[in-house]
Amino acid sequence: MGLPSVKPSLDSLEFDPDSAPGEGLRTLRVALDRFMKDDGPKTDSLRGAVQRTVAEVDRFKSAVAAKDFSLVYQPVVDLKTYEVDHYETFVRLGQDSSPADAIHMAEEMDLIQDLDLAVVQAVVQQLLKPANKRLKLAANISARSLLRPAFAERLLTTLRYAQPARGRLIFEITESAALGDLHRADALVRGLRRGGAGICLDGFGSGGAAFDYLRAVSVDAIKIDGRYIRDLSAPGSRNGVMVRHLSQLCREL
Repeated sequence: MGLPSVKPSLDSLEFDPDSAPGEGLRTLRVALDRFMKDDGPKTDSLRGAVQRTVAEVDRFKSAVAAKDFSLVYQPVVDLKTYEVDHYETFVRLGQDSSPADAIHMAEEMDLIQDLDLAVVQAVVQQLLKPANKRLKLAANISARSLLRPAFAERLLTTLRYAQPARGRLIFEITESAALGDLHRADALVRGLRRGGAGICLDGFGSGGAAFDYLRAVSVDAIKIDGRYIRDLSAPGSRNGVMVRHLSQLCREL
């Protein structure tokens, strides 16, 4: 006996005419991707998947516009002195849970730059408080955001506003989305460094283009992906050999 066939129902859909060009098509693509990745029984229609995606997009836009998010901070410790060097900033949308799914959706929908900029502005506000004159913070920026001209210009404007915090702001470029134009990315990174920000390449080794990034983009530091660190001290660890030589390579660069 054969398996029952799946017949998604999608007759018609309406999108906000004021939405960005292509947003409707991106919504369909994200919804279809979710629908096809569902390993369980397809009890819902494709229409339902699209409607849920539209609702998530609306909630995300509203939260970012209203700055309805919170920031949490993770200390980054110097292993030579065991003192806190700086804090990495993470965003929380709604309940205090991982925003990974929402951020992935925002990248696919080309909405991530609005969140990235809002978080950077919130981080700058923390750095400019009189009580935080010695505070040093890192904010994550999607590679997809970095290559948007409008985002880059607004980021540089924010950096000029943050001059009193010069040297205390770090941008971590995440590898969740690929850096497509490395020459352009390097020019932007150099501009941010001239503006007084440090640049870190986050999750190094998690993507296939990691060494291309290191070769082409003038960053100040890299954050090696956790998969290479967890068994670093194990006898005969191949990861230990890789990290040791990668560390030497970074020093020489």
